[in-house]
Amino acid sequence: MSDFNYLAELVQIAELKETDPDKYQEAVKKLRGILDVDAVGKDVLRLQAQSDSGVDGFRAYYECLHGSPLQPHNDREAEKAFKAFDIHEIYVYLGFRGCRKTTTFLITLGSFLHGHFPAGTGVITGAADPNAKLIAKSIAMIIDLHPEFKKIFPHVIPYKERGWGAEGYWVRDNRVSVEEWARQQAKVNDPSFVGGGYKSSEINGKHPDLYLGVDDLHDIDSSVSVSEREYIKKVFFTQIMPTIVKGKTKIIMTGVPFAHDDTYATLKKSSGVQFTEIPVMKRVAEGTEGAVHIDGVNAKTGVVYDDIVGWWLLTEPNIMNAQQVLDERSRGKGAFWQMYMIDIEIAKSAPLIYYLYPHDKISYSWPTVGGADPTNVEPDKEVGGEKGSNFALCYLAKTPEGGAVVVDGVLKRMGIVAAKDAILQAQSMFSNWRFTGVENAGGGAVFLQYLHTDPKIRAVASNLSTPGKKGIADKKTRFLTETHPWIEGAVIRISDLETPFNMALRYLCDNFWDVDKKHPCMDAGDALYHAAKLIPEVLRIPSKENIAPQKERSGLYHPLAS
Repeated sequence: MSDFNYLAELVQIAELKETDPDKYQEAVKKLRGILDVDAVGKDVLRLQAQSDSGVDGFRAYYECLHGSPLQPHNDREAEKAFKAFDIHEIYVYLGFRGCRKTTTFLITLGSFLHGHFPAGTGVITGAADPNAKLIAKSIAMIIDLHPEFKKIFPHVIPYKERGWGAEGYWVRDNRVSVEEWARQQAKVNDPSFVGGGYKSSEINGKHPDLYLGVDDLHDIDSSVSVSEREYIKKVFFTQIMPTIVKGKTKIIMTGVPFAHDDTYATLKKSSGVQFTEIPVMKRVAEGTEGAVHIDGVNAKTGVVYDDIVGWWLLTEPNIMNAQQVLDERSRGKGAFWQMYMIDIEIAKSAPLIYYLYPHDKISYSWPTVGGADPTNVEPDKEVGGEKGSNFALCYLAKTPEGGAVVVDGVLKRMGIVAAKDAILQAQSMFSNWRFTGVENAGGGAVFLQYLHTDPKIRAVASNLSTPGKKGIADKKTRFLTETHPWIEGAVIRISDLETPFNMALRYLCDNFWDVDKKHPCMDAGDALYHAAKLIPEVLRIPSKENIAPQKERSGLYHPLAS
């Protein structure tokens, strides 16, 4: 087909748009099928995206923006999403981390909808402000800067005079004058789109008539609290949902499950919801076409993750292959089954795995550090003495073969003087004691100042931040996401000597999902958290040959692969 004939046919097709919409759609699909998309066919994609506000138009738009078609799993979900829109149902997509659900169904779809309906308004919300605002900003960048958006929707432009920032983004249709647009929008008080957490004042009182986008309404900080989950559900169902325009607003929700009673689980049981769960892989029979076998072996430690051994069909190998699956599993069973397998039952049904280290093979001359969860430093006015609270001190030693072992520790209710003496005693017990990391937040900072008044104390500040993340997680979250993966991988082991401190750590692992955040074992877990931060050398994985037999939670000895 020559360029001239191609352009002439495009003109003829464009004329059908108004006179015969059905023939128009058929002609576009036919033309798209015979053209090279990388050449003149790109214009057909743009024409499809511009003229069709349904799923086919979205497919074409996605391909124009990102340079490749929708991934197969997201293509299928696009069908479900637009079906939900047509029948005015909520679309919920729980998918594995990295499956591009947010990019596809909130950012790309959001900009697509604004291209077709510039007079509409949208709201993006979630657990906290930063993520929701980032999604809104990403939509804004597409509208403002993406060359393909400008080619497909040249008439939709930022209305920066009205507002273009974190408090809200406004667009306008430049096919009409500014004065005419102002007249048409005179009754619209909301920005074209805005992002904010579910408690944010930015979205409070907004009435989105185009779409409501919800991403990760629950997060790891709120998932461990029943009261917090109930509060989130209450806000969502009584304050956010009532703001939509019934029969018009498209509702798109993405995320991962966090609990059996979170908002997503509640919607799953409800009517009027198109609900999808997409894990990173599905177990299949040997011989299934396209299936891969995963042996579950951590090549560095020899630990076998029995829960993923077998034949699997990967959802999208280009996004996550078998080795990447194994890498993610090595960072913790609970997180893997929740974030990647979308299975909260397995994620939170079993105790946390740990391995024991024979105490008779431990030397007090090994390089050792301490981690302290400080005691309360406020005076007890009622009794006129020093107020005591649980003080936890972990003794963490580096083993010759690599990795580390929890030798023992202190877990006792005491005041600051006794706590300081406990640290001094630890320094004298271990001939190669290095430092004690002390939590430096709140009362911990005061306790650390007190320790520094004694020149014999070797104590350093240990912060509560997580690299690459904003905010501070609670003790339970820190243990699950930062400390336990090293325990499960046998990089950090616990002495089999049954002392109060060691048994508290074992109790924490055995009963993690049911343990209250204020239980003393949480203090022991936090002391280990602070100690581990002082020895990044634990990343030198112990060799498989030198890992001693370990004791499982059942009390039986379980030799690791050698």
